[in-house]
Amino acid sequence: MKIAFLHHVFQAGSGIEQVILDLSRQLVTMGHRVTILTYKNEQPDCDVCVMEFPLPDRVPLAGNVLAPAFTRTNAAIRDILNCVDVVVTSLYPMSLVPLLPHKVKPRVVFIEWGVQPYSAYSSPVDKAYLFLLNRADRYAIRKSDTVIVANDVTRRWVEAQGVSPVKMNLYGLNFDRLRPDVDCQYLLDRHPKLRGDNGIVMYAGRQSPHKNIDLLIRAMGVLKGRGLGTRLLVVGKESFPKYARYLRDLTQELGLEDRVVFTGLVSEDDLIGYYNLCDMFVNASSWEGYLNPEAYAFKKPIVAYGIPPHDETVTNGVTGVLVGRLTANRFADAIAGLLEDDGKRKAMGLAGYVWARKTLDYAVVADKFLTAIKGVV
Repeated sequence: MKIAFLHHVFQAGSGIEQVILDLSRQLVTMGHRVTILTYKNEQPDCDVCVMEFPLPDRVPLAGNVLAPAFTRTNAAIRDILNCVDVVVTSLYPMSLVPLLPHKVKPRVVFIEWGVQPYSAYSSPVDKAYLFLLNRADRYAIRKSDTVIVANDVTRRWVEAQGVSPVKMNLYGLNFDRLRPDVDCQYLLDRHPKLRGDNGIVMYAGRQSPHKNIDLLIRAMGVLKGRGLGTRLLVVGKESFPKYARYLRDLTQELGLEDRVVFTGLVSEDDLIGYYNLCDMFVNASSWEGYLNPEAYAFKKPIVAYGIPPHDETVTNGVTGVLVGRLTANRFADAIAGLLEDDGKRKAMGLAGYVWARKTLDYAVVADKFLTAIKGVV
């Protein structure tokens, strides 16, 4: 089968792009021909076929808001799409390319990763852009042949648009890539402040305000006040520079420079090393399309804010801890509870690994994905 994935910017360090890449790799190993089409390819050494269709750099917002206006570029993409069997798309503006001015000949599968609430952002500009995204999603949901969703919250939202989606988890794990028990001591040499008592907790992902990384930093302050030497490792791209500066200023204000490490965007090898180095994964995000389950590949439990759809990744008390209230004290309690009980923490990590092996291995995910899209071929 010839499958084309559309994504506006194919960048490193983003969860959705990693899902597309890992799923594409798995599909290729199964004998399918996969091509990723993008306006901007930031992964030039990618081992999957990627075709880039650049938009003018001189035009402000060309890569997102104004992209549908570049009809020649989009027409070139549509010409490629007419040579495949299935087109898979998701985020605006690429979600509209196979649908406007009319739907391409191949069947179109739209992935709704999740609907961001307006409360996740404070800027009027961000809220206006989010409004545009939601309107584009509604159009793609109505016009595509099949809609795939990753969680029950999104499933109900799509059903409210009058469409019955296929629910399946695309956030799989590549266990060949995510290797537990690799040597990670070199990272302690790079970040000497990570050496210490009472463990290391890790956040990995974009530095965005709705991720509430500032709350995790404050939780470190609470643990410090209790006499614990817990370290926080913040791994990921500084997507919002103003928020990233605030996090560093807050760390200094609370006197936690020796307890919080910011790595920025890291290589795949370093990311794997950091997962091996930490004792648990923490996420206080107030919104996620699907909570990243990568920590389970390393037999590490997850501590997360206890809201849907986080409860579809974390089974409270079994594979991690769901924190009922979004406060620094509650997160500090959950973190301390696991760090003080090695047996409980390791048992949760192992339970997460067993569950992920059974349900999230990309061989399993790819089979389910093919079943979903074959229904429209």
